[in-house]
Amino acid sequence: MDEKDNTPNPQALLEYALKIIDSTPTFKEFAIAMMDFACGPKENIIALYDMLCNYGLPADVKIEVNFMQGRDKDKLMACMSEWYSRFLMNEQNKASGNSLKIKEDIDELHLKIKAFRQSDRFKEMLDMAAKFYHLAPFNALLVSMQKRGATFVLSVNQWRKLGRRPTINGQQLIALVPFGPVQVLFDYSDTEPIEGERNLYGEGVEAVMDWWECRSGKWERLKGITGGSELWRKLKENMARYGIAYHDDMNAAGRFSGYIREYNDENLQLYVGRNQYEMVKFEAKSRFLINVNKYYPPAMKFQTVCHELAHLFCRHVYYEKSKVRDLTIKEEEFEAETVAWLVCKRLGILIPSENYLAVYAREGELPEYNLNEIMKAVTKIENMINGMVGVKSTDWYKNDSNYKSIADQAVAVYEGREKLK
Repeated sequence: MDEKDNTPNPQALLEYALKIIDSTPTFKEFAIAMMDFACGPKENIIALYDMLCNYGLPADVKIEVNFMQGRDKDKLMACMSEWYSRFLMNEQNKASGNSLKIKEDIDELHLKIKAFRQSDRFKEMLDMAAKFYHLAPFNALLVSMQKRGATFVLSVNQWRKLGRRPTINGQQLIALVPFGPVQVLFDYSDTEPIEGERNLYGEGVEAVMDWWECRSGKWERLKGITGGSELWRKLKENMARYGIAYHDDMNAAGRFSGYIREYNDENLQLYVGRNQYEMVKFEAKSRFLINVNKYYPPAMKFQTVCHELAHLFCRHVYYEKSKVRDLTIKEEEFEAETVAWLVCKRLGILIPSENYLAVYAREGELPEYNLNEIMKAVTKIENMINGMVGVKSTDWYKNDSNYKSIADQAVAVYEGREKLK
């Protein structure tokens, strides 16, 4: 950002425009989104648009390329200012209405962590959640809330296997357990060596972290992302289970990375079963398409896929229109970018967070966001790369009655075969 007026520089403006251009089918919506991102009406929006029209955008981008031809630019600036004023008025009215009641999609957790709206604190939380890749995203968040500066946390039994135990006054950190109560964790700083126990990893917390990374297979998963292979196969199959057709043939210039949009024209190949010999195959029409830049290397394609999946899982687009959250494009992009960064960082794919946090923060405060939605999206994406997602556990199955009927028939056939064995 420029220090003087706290607005994004031209490069940041261009990168943001390339991210949102497919989400804004008219120049009016595009101009409002860009002015909001730039903290107010800016004359360089027109210059930026002229540049984008010559940028080599994909042929299917819907923005109105010839909107400004034959128009007086002074009148257009006045028109843009009127659009933006109405947009701000609508946002203020929406905020006034929300002040009378708590938004349904902001849970108790979000209410307790308003401090994270400050960009420095938010980045600290993200860094801790990324560092604790061995914890579920929500648990990593809980740890960061309970102990700022935590280095590496494990359960009592896990520390005992490493020859360490909690100190008498060690701080107990609470984490959630699926289908259970809670789990108690301890940070390395609150543990001590067990006398006579064998040291497997060396001295200090860094040695523990290195040993744990090797043991957990993190680097093998990272290799799978950067090299294609099994991890990409699982991710693509799981995208199909969410009703998403995946293409990586978008012929786009430079930084135009990809998009997600509604798409019903592809027959997705799906199956129920444990392996290829027992599966029951079935087909269903796609609901969405994710397409990414064909020139990107695998790691950048993976980051782009995470960003676009976040738009779906954070309900910026969704299976039921009534469940789409009412956010500005800037708020949607911030949530999606946060999800993509966090997933990649937890896997060891380095994406500079400071750049986009600096661009989105206004006077140190970030746009409105919902941590609950962000963490749920991270969890779903991590589930997609760690194993096959159950047909009945996806948002598609839960929100599309037509698909549910098709999937239920396949499940019934499979379960009938299982009974005959």
